[in-house]
Amino acid sequence: MSRKLPLTFFAFGICLSSIAQVSPLKQGEEANLALPAAQIGITGMEVSPQAVLKPQPASFYAKAVNETEIGETIYDLMSNSSIQSRNLVHSDGTISASYTFGMQATAFADRGAGYNYFNGTSWGPFATARIETMRTGWPSMMSTAAGQETIISHAGSGPFVLNKRASKGTGAWTQALLPTTSGLWYLWPRATTGGANGNSIHCIGITAPTGNGGTVHEGIDGALSYWRSTDQGATWDIVESILSDFDSTHFNSFRADAYSIIADGDKIAIAVFKSWGDMVLLKSTDNGTNWTSQIVNDFPLDLYVADQPGGSDTNGDMLADTIETCDEAGAILFDANGMVHMTFGRMRVLDDETAVGTSYFPGTQELYYWNESMGTGNFMTIAVPEDVDMDGTLLFAGSFAGYFTALCGSPSMGKNTDGTIFVSYAGYREDFESNGQNLRHIYVTKTMDGGTTWATPLDVTPDVFLNYYECAFPTIAPTVDNKLRLMYMRDLEPGLATRGDLDPYDLNSIMYLSADTNLIDDLGLNEISTSLIQTKLFPNPGQDEVNLSINLTSAKQVSLTMTNITGDKMKFEENENLSTGEHSFHIQTKGLPSGVYFVRIEIDGQTRTEKLVVQH
Repeated sequence: MSRKLPLTFFAFGICLSSIAQVSPLKQGEEANLALPAAQIGITGMEVSPQAVLKPQPASFYAKAVNETEIGETIYDLMSNSSIQSRNLVHSDGTISASYTFGMQATAFADRGAGYNYFNGTSWGPFATARIETMRTGWPSMMSTAAGQETIISHAGSGPFVLNKRASKGTGAWTQALLPTTSGLWYLWPRATTGGANGNSIHCIGITAPTGNGGTVHEGIDGALSYWRSTDQGATWDIVESILSDFDSTHFNSFRADAYSIIADGDKIAIAVFKSWGDMVLLKSTDNGTNWTSQIVNDFPLDLYVADQPGGSDTNGDMLADTIETCDEAGAILFDANGMVHMTFGRMRVLDDETAVGTSYFPGTQELYYWNESMGTGNFMTIAVPEDVDMDGTLLFAGSFAGYFTALCGSPSMGKNTDGTIFVSYAGYREDFESNGQNLRHIYVTKTMDGGTTWATPLDVTPDVFLNYYECAFPTIAPTVDNKLRLMYMRDLEPGLATRGDLDPYDLNSIMYLSADTNLIDDLGLNEISTSLIQTKLFPNPGQDEVNLSINLTSAKQVSLTMTNITGDKMKFEENENLSTGEHSFHIQTKGLPSGVYFVRIEIDGQTRTEKLVVQH
């Protein structure tokens, strides 16, 4: 029987009591490199032109007692931009969670909503099949006041698909299609529950754009449409409505997932995060019957079309301009007083007419915040990438994976009963990379005064082994009590197989993390300071043998541990007393299977871990 490497377990909480404004750091060279932007959203109907790789074993996820793997998927695109509501904390402490499930690469005939449920004591088994009877994706989860559990997904063609059941966590799902009158098919839904009795369902999504096989509808390529049901989805009294401020006089297109919807009783809010157009907030106080609008950011070129004459020339000097806008990934939240709070990634874009399509700047770094009291175009920076070495400059070891978001992006929001607002996001680390691309961790910040000041962001995935994993697509459960609960996807490599980088398909873990909002996070693993030890592992990737060099500034007792990705011990050298200076160790890897391994160096209770890739 294989032995498991004993790891240091620790409890951690969120210490966000030190409130301060966050100032942007100096941008690296990557911020001035424009790359082609993705013009077409991924529906999941696409088949990636690459070979299928055998999935890796389950993630090494034993880093903390308050984190659990709740699902697995090879399909790795949880959203094109903004993140849907995917996890719900019920009043009795039980939790419902959903995600896009798919294990049959590359066509993913099995794709649909994966589901798991926490009964107050433990999570259920991993999903082995979708809940829908047909191939779907992009599940948006909600629960009515009557306790009905509801998931709305898209089918890739045709109407949205609704699945519901009377009781959370148990019972058979009943499936129906949202009504349409146009006969068009719809993609990338967002849905929420509200109404005075809590049993209304509000849903938005866009008609299939021409780039995804659809047609222009009402003068809009991807028309944003709205549905309402006041009886938990049994009937729909508003169907395919194009709200007046989202019509063709204001917009000529909408992009995949670049919008969000929330409800709080009769108050409904819809936000549009458009990088090549206005950012707009629509708000209703009568459960979606009437709406008012506010421009959050006024894009300088109205109804812009890519590659139009002049490109992004805003001042008429015949030179294309770089325009400040959003990265199309945003989140919104009502506070207790009915004010809408918003966060999104800052982005720089360009259309210089020298190439087909537009460009974006992947090194744009800030996470912006806005609320209704701040007015058009007034934003606050609440997060930037962590300056790990404290030199005042971000120097990334690699490049950025193709998520098409800012360096602090993919935010979600939740709130406590005391008025505290929490924001989670995926932030790039300047100190960790894999295969030439920097990895991301999950960060959380908060405001306790309605958005006036914000806490210094905290990495809630600080475990040493997570230095070698990509942590993406975080989403906070909207209800926060003494626990902050969030989901995220853990990957072995940065980037996606489905779009962008077109990385090889691999097994991804759906993680659920619970952190105590009242504790101070001072119990983390004690990493060895570079002033005490310098290490080098080479060649990496290795084939038959690799060398580990350790340079000590003083005599120390050293132990070495090598594990595979599941924690099985492969090599161990215990309690070796090493003198000051450089020491070399030869690690035989000829007989090891190709894959990812970890070499752990321990000195006086402190640790350093190096990632090793073996390739035969």
